[in-house]
Amino acid sequence: MLVNSYCDSLTFPIESGWGNAKDMLLEQFSRFFLRHEFVIRSYRNQGPPLKLRTEDDELDAFSLFASAVNDLKAQLPLQNGDAVRLISVEAYPPNKPVALVFLFRRANANVGAPWFEHQTTRALRRSDKKSDESVTVTAHLVVSLKSLHDGTPIHPAIIEEVPGLGRTYMQTEKTVKLLNKINVWRKEREWKDVRVSLDLPNERSKLVSIAREADAADVLFVRSERVVFQKPLDDATDKINEELVRKAVAKFSPAQWAPER
Repeated sequence: MLVNSYCDSLTFPIESGWGNAKDMLLEQFSRFFLRHEFVIRSYRNQGPPLKLRTEDDELDAFSLFASAVNDLKAQLPLQNGDAVRLISVEAYPPNKPVALVFLFRRANANVGAPWFEHQTTRALRRSDKKSDESVTVTAHLVVSLKSLHDGTPIHPAIIEEVPGLGRTYMQTEKTVKLLNKINVWRKEREWKDVRVSLDLPNERSKLVSIAREADAADVLFVRSERVVFQKPLDDATDKINEELVRKAVAKFSPAQWAPER
């Protein structure tokens, strides 16, 4: 299984750490959606790839994912008791599915218990974390069952960005090559930096330094969108969040899904 961005091959690292203090603060009523392309390929591109989901008895990717979840094999051990698991994969909605919803969980027994600050007195309180419990977060991956191009297994996908289950930086091969060329051009002219001016909503703008390749790739080439919800979102859950999935599926419409290549 490969998850691709709009710029071909994607490196999609799982964050080795749990982010800094700023990154750990998840808002109750909002999340950032990252747009990607979900691609299924055969091993070494030999033979036809599996279909994402079929209505008949033909083997499909959905069945393999579901079997791995049921057999408790859909997991990636990291270090020191840290692990990422795919805890469920569901067709949504059940009656007439238009998407697959993957729910991932990361749990780490060595992460310290969260602390809380009283809003008025500023007094601190440590949460009650037992010795046999792990700090955990979950994140959704929503994949459209409709491919982007007829006959190709490339599907629109939305990743719920959650610290520890998201990405540190997503850099594509094309992105890295482009930034390298710009930096070579900059150094030949003995320029200290090249900056790109971005026009943002509400008449705002932002300068992005090309010299800082990771930051430039993150800002210039990854489409991220803040989405607001009516009901509070839990940091960890055993069930898919219906409101989140509905909003993600709405992004798959042709009017909403416009790749910026």
